[in-house]
Amino acid sequence: MIAQPGVDYAYARVHACLGRHPGEPAWQRMEAARDLGAALDAARASAFFSTWTAGLSAYSDIHAVESRLRARFRALVAEVAGWMPARWHAACAWTGVLPDLPALYHLYHGGAPLAWMRGDPVLNAFLDPELAKRRHAMAGGGLAPLAAHWETPSALRSAWVAEWRRRLPRHADPALIGKLAAVIGEHLAAFPATAPEAAWAARAALRARLRHLLRAAVLHPAAAFAYLAIAALDVERLRAALVRSALFATR
Repeated sequence: MIAQPGVDYAYARVHACLGRHPGEPAWQRMEAARDLGAALDAARASAFFSTWTAGLSAYSDIHAVESRLRARFRALVAEVAGWMPARWHAACAWTGVLPDLPALYHLYHGGAPLAWMRGDPVLNAFLDPELAKRRHAMAGGGLAPLAAHWETPSALRSAWVAEWRRRLPRHADPALIGKLAAVIGEHLAAFPATAPEAAWAARAALRARLRHLLRAAVLHPAAAFAYLAIAALDVERLRAALVRSALFATR
């Protein structure tokens, strides 16, 4: 019989992964690139960058870049869930839905299916040209907890959080989990009013708070969720750098 991993194992893996995230000099080299090939060359010097950009080339288009990042984030969520004790798997796995919510919201409200969505293994299931059928598909399966909450982005976010809390183990220590939810919630509440020139500073401040929380969550499952949030922020920054460099090449 194979023993299940414990929180101590997950905590060690989280810190090992966080240690591979790039420092500011590596980010600056990546963000200074004027085409995608140069950005990917810069990426090869970083374990984090090289993992997330594997399979991309100087000739990849923006949709290929975003497809790779979405797929890698889903894989990371599954990986982190696998580090955790079994009773935490469902809550960890639910975080994998988050990157798809903007596209799903677009589709739910009648937005036209876009060509790149057909190549996405998750979104492809919701591209029926008939809106009623599209919504029916979203009402079942893994998205069922969100079925009655697609009216506004804030309602959708609240429904996602409610389902995440429902999936947490019954006897989970609520203090650090609550703190994590509060830190992210405060950022999301303030971000719509943030000036564009201050947006990255706001994200950096959130990242710093998440790192502080992760350090405080010694041998606590909240560390895994804090790490996934940090990874999402870093991937958002990586996405911006790669898309910008790809756009430079098309001018």
